[in-house]
Formats: sequence, structure tokens, C-alpha cells
Amino acid sequence: MNLKHWGWIYLVEVLDRYTKEIIGYNLPFGAKTEEWIEALNVAMNDRFPDGVRKWEDVFEFEAALEEWGIKYNNEYLHQGLNYRTPKQCYEERVKEQTKVGMKMVPLSLFYPLINREHYGIEFFTWV
Repeated sequence: MNLKHWGWIYLVEVLDRYTKEIIGYNLPFGAKTEEWIEALNVAMNDRFPDGVRKWEDVFEFEAALEEWGIKYNNEYLHQGLNYRTPKQCYEERVKEQTKVGMKMVPLSLFYPLINREHYGIEFFTWV
């Protein structure tokens, strides 16, 4: 915003994606990387006063990430999804599509070059 006698001032906010809470901000006179990093540092220091957790190994981190993903998909209500969880939306979609006789099939049936087995996932589409 342009403030009289001050010039341009920028608002940099850091939002917690889960709670939507503003956890850090900065009001710099410029929009350089350092100002953004300062807002992020304020947020991190406020949210994690004892420091950010350091993971012992990748498997421990992966387990925690999986736990977070399960909670996010099953408990977190999204405004953009009419205050439903992603899992609720998915289940409603499956129910709706099966009512009209559609079924899910692997996308690789239509695009043989798509090989997702390497990543441990398979993409599906409705037919």
C-alpha cells in the first residue's frame, strides 16, 4: 500500500495452512527476498521456540508425514469443499459416479506409456 509521506510498504504474511492462523508477518519498505525470509523466521521462531524438529532418518519422517496426511484428509474441513474433508468429497464422488453406472479403471489402460508402478501409485479415471 502507498502511505502518504512514507512511500510503498508491503505486508508479508505467513499463514499456517492447517489452522489458517497468521503466524508471522513483516512490514518492509521493499519486497526483497530478505523481507520474506524475515517473516518466515518470525513465524518459525514463534511456532517452534525450541527449534524445528530434526528427524533421525527418512523413515521416521515418512511415518510422521503419512500420519499428517491421514489426519489432513480425514479431519480437516476445507472451506473450498463446503466445509467437508477431502475424504468425504472423494467418497461422495465415488457414490455419485457409481449411481450412474460409471466405474474406475487404471489410466494406464488408455495410456500404456504411463507406468506408475515405479512410484507405487496408479492413476485412475472414470469410464
